[in-house]
This record gives sequence, C-alpha cells and structure tokens, in this order.
Amino acid sequence: MNPIIIAKYRLVDWFFAPFLGIELKAIYRMKPDAMEPFYEKWETKWHADGGKDINNPKIPLNYVMEHGELIWLPDGETQFVAPKIIKDPNRPVKPRKKRAAISLDDI
Repeated sequence: MNPIIIAKYRLVDWFFAPFLGIELKAIYRMKPDAMEPFYEKWETKWHADGGKDINNPKIPLNYVMEHGELIWLPDGETQFVAPKIIKDPNRPVKPRKKRAAISLDDI
C-alpha cells in the first residue's frame, strides 16, 4: 500500500464479504468517504516509515458494519451479527521461538 494505490482506492467503492468457514454471511459496501480515516492513517504511516509500502493493512469488521451499507444477506436472514472469536481450548498456544541472529562472519 502506498500513496499511488491509495489515490486509486479513493475513487472506488469497497466491498466486504464476511464468511463463516466457507459460507458467505453478508456483503457490505463502503463509499470512499467512509474509508478516508484508513487512507489518512496509511499515508501517514507510509511517510513516517520512509516510503516503505504497507503490506496487507487491516480494516476491522465492526467498522465496516457500522459505516458500511449492508447490501446482501442470505435468504431468510434479516441481519448479520459478527461472530465472537472463540479460541480452541484443544489448541495449545505456544509463544513463537526467537531465531538466532546470524552474522555474516558465521557464513
């Protein structure tokens, strides 16, 4: 993500499609003005980081639901409620091991 891409994004609507597993649960549309806080944040970060492109910036689903327009739900559904993230109690959470630093002298 960089200022050139952001300038293009400012010209189009964004569509967000939350899934549960492989099942599409809703589609939201966000106009460029609703995305502006993110564009400003990304541009500021890009400049602060010395022109380093931003990889895969995130947009929270709650923000999309609050500021976007709900344009599709599955048949028979009247609303979309974001699911709560539940950690799998059977999956242990292990801190990531730090890699040892390698010096060019070691090679």
